[in-house]
Amino acid sequence: MKQIKLLNGMFAKVDDEDYDELTRHKWSAVHKKSSENFYARRTKMVNGKRVHIWMHREIMSTPIDMVCDHIHHDTLDNQKSELRNCTLSQNVRNKKKPIKNNSGVEGVYLNKNTKRYQVRINVGSYATAEEAFEARRIAEIKIFGDEL
Repeated sequence: MKQIKLLNGMFAKVDDEDYDELTRHKWSAVHKKSSENFYARRTKMVNGKRVHIWMHREIMSTPIDMVCDHIHHDTLDNQKSELRNCTLSQNVRNKKKPIKNNSGVEGVYLNKNTKRYQVRINVGSYATAEEAFEARRIAEIKIFGDEL
């Protein structure tokens, strides 16, 4: 394992075999508010437009229709053993408990108005509304039975 110094003084961990190729570019740590994490990123110009290259996606050659997941949530650890290419729904299942979670349990939230706990279950993301509706219908039958 080697470390690459990022432009703002932070470091990203990478496998020895990826180090030489990655250090041909300048990388910076970018804070993503949505996840409250830092990620290593570089920028390049393509057809006169600025394009962002994320280190973890480059290392894993992540296909455009997939996401690259940091398995143990250390977003500056870009060793292959800490990364996996997966679908969006697989990535969502590996999320940390949200900062705003007030129950201490994933998917369970205290409704401050009713003072009752609510459950939220995500059944994935779909290309069309029809596919999403069908997935919701199947999940409802599994949870509530045919009584709907």
